[in-house]
Amino acid sequence: MSRATKRFSPEFRLRVVLMVPDNEGQHGACWQSVMSIAAKIGGAPQTLSDWARKAEVDSGKWPGLFSEMSDRMKALSPYYDHLATRSCTVVGSGTPGRRIAVRDAARL
Repeated sequence: MSRATKRFSPEFRLRVVLMVPDNEGQHGACWQSVMSIAAKIGGAPQTLSDWARKAEVDSGKWPGLFSEMSDRMKALSPYYDHLATRSCTVVGSGTPGRRIAVRDAARL
């Protein structure tokens, strides 16, 4: 049986992430703030922590891959996977490890 996952809008995520630093003063630690907010919104604390970390990376507070670049890499991934399967190594072609184009492989 699969569990249904909640989908939160980007606007809601932004509002919740902005609450984390505000609540740190009340709780003394970031994780305690995350736990408190997660209980209020009915989400998992780790998910909220991931959102907060991603926002910090995007703002430049932490090193890492910006969301825009990550989304672009995900979008291009099928294209590069397709290119990787376009060339292959043919076993028994006479030359060990000889790479040939797929159009040439059909003739072998």
